[in-house]
Amino acid sequence: MNLSLRTKGKDLCEQRGQQIINLLIKMIDHNNEQVRTYINGILYSMLSRDSMRKIARGMDLKETLTHLMDQSEENFEVQ
Repeated sequence: MNLSLRTKGKDLCEQRGQQIINLLIKMIDHNNEQVRTYINGILYSMLSRDSMRKIARGMDLKETLTHLMDQSEENFEVQ
């Protein structure tokens, strides 16, 4: 997460944008709440870059996040 907060870190992550977004997508529904918190923070930070938003759109990140949000709401209602 610390890398994604600094300009130089964002620059380095941007060079591997698709790999970074792919990894974050895989980890976004991790069992550990702390991991999910960090993943959300990294996404928020990285998506401040136009190039990362473009990559995320190409990887259907919005649909993935919407699906996870819907699942989360369903689980919340059941409990």
